[in-house]
Amino acid sequence: MKLLNTLLLALFVSSTNATTAELESDVWINNKTWEMVFNSGDTLALANLYTEDAIIVPPSLEIFNAREEIKQFWADQRVSGTDNFRVQTINLRRHGDVIYQSAIWIATITSNGVATDLDGEMTNIIARQQDGSWKIQLQSWN
Repeated sequence: MKLLNTLLLALFVSSTNATTAELESDVWINNKTWEMVFNSGDTLALANLYTEDAIIVPPSLEIFNAREEIKQFWADQRVSGTDNFRVQTINLRRHGDVIYQSAIWIATITSNGVATDLDGEMTNIIARQQDGSWKIQLQSWN
């Protein structure tokens, strides 16, 4: 019986680790895709990484919802000198088809020819879509 319990525990741990590894991989790919698309300046493609009913809440506490508003927000950020955005996950939790992510962000802001790195914390709620992809449903950062 002890051997059976040990084997069951090992099976549970390995399946949990596989699920965790899969989750981390999916979110890492999501982060890298978001970074690449943002840094390319393609704000239409960036907006398509969000759900149709997505909401973003930047440090200004303005609320932007719907893809067109989100696209315009990020276009304005690019014009104002934001570039080289990077996201590093701190913590992940998954409940069904929803991932809760806390992360650190780093970006370069260039103003009057002077580049400054800024950073902060970010929270994302990422929802699995019918096609199996993951899209950001809620994003807030400071």
